[in-house]
Amino acid sequence: MRVGLRGMAVGLYPMLGYTWDMPRYATVDDINARLRDAQIVITPSSVPSAAQVEAIIEQVESEAHAYLRNRYALPIVDAEGAQMLRGLVVSMVCERVFRLAYPQAAANPFEVEARAARELLRQLARGEASLPRADAPTPEPIADLPSGEPEFRAGRRL
Repeated sequence: MRVGLRGMAVGLYPMLGYTWDMPRYATVDDINARLRDAQIVITPSSVPSAAQVEAIIEQVESEAHAYLRNRYALPIVDAEGAQMLRGLVVSMVCERVFRLAYPQAAANPFEVEARAARELLRQLARGEASLPRADAPTPEPIADLPSGEPEFRAGRRL
């Protein structure tokens, strides 16, 4: 963790276990790619600025870690799990960036997606869902069907 002036920790959520040494799930470039359709481009002088977006990314990653810290070793380093978290983090960041860029907008096109991402994080925290793993066993094909295809039969009418 970086330490700023007066010995205080730099970072928005150090109490949630986020440190500067952890790998990032999303970058400003990832956010720019998603916001292109919303006509938002993140630059050092834009509103929101690249520094503001970095802070939002840190907040959202800390929020994700808060959901996951009791069930998973953090940071998530497995490629499959990190890729899934990247999508969740990008969705939630885009919602917040859109609100900063268009504060008077009546609708946020990223709101539904961000709400779904938060719900999935809640399910992960409750154990109702799990992160994918690269070392997870591949499911076996259904062996009881001779041709590998299901058979459909018409029933009799009563």
